[in-house]
Amino acid sequence: MLNELTIIIPTHNREKFINRSYSYWKNIGIKFEIFDSSQKINLTKKNYRNYNYVQGIDFYSKLYLAVSNVNTKYTLIVADDDFITLNGINQSLIFLENNSDFVSAQGLYIDFWYNNNQIDLCARNPFARGLYSDLTEEQLNARLQKLMENYMHHIYAIHRTEILKESLNISKRISASAKEINIAIV
Repeated sequence: MLNELTIIIPTHNREKFINRSYSYWKNIGIKFEIFDSSQKINLTKKNYRNYNYVQGIDFYSKLYLAVSNVNTKYTLIVADDDFITLNGINQSLIFLENNSDFVSAQGLYIDFWYNNNQIDLCARNPFARGLYSDLTEEQLNARLQKLMENYMHHIYAIHRTEILKESLNISKRISASAKEINIAIV
């Protein structure tokens, strides 16, 4: 099922993160593409076939450009400082294959912050906090309210590619602050 997945890694002015991320995904063996809108090109990656330098465009335009070229059934958007396990990817793909009424899946994750010689861990799984993470309400306004009550970045997930393309296309015509909401509710 991994051959039905393309990973998109957007980045901007974070050369150390993208170098580390590149090394990680290169060794995993899943098709991935980096879309870098940094002020200057990453000289160590510029000749790699999966490095795309797209200076001067905003985040959602970068995603639209990246996803418009995807031809796999699923697209995983990963932040340049995230590491996703193969088990998490496989579980999300299995979930989507078995639940055709869901457009995306996102699993457990933990934030690690290093500050003043201390590591701060933050669980980002809504179930770990006793919250529900699905947005299955029939009414649009109910889904929106639930999304915003316990907000998590929805864009960093495995999406059905065709629906993600449609959502990003719609997002080209709305304000930046509404783009994340659009993707979560389409």
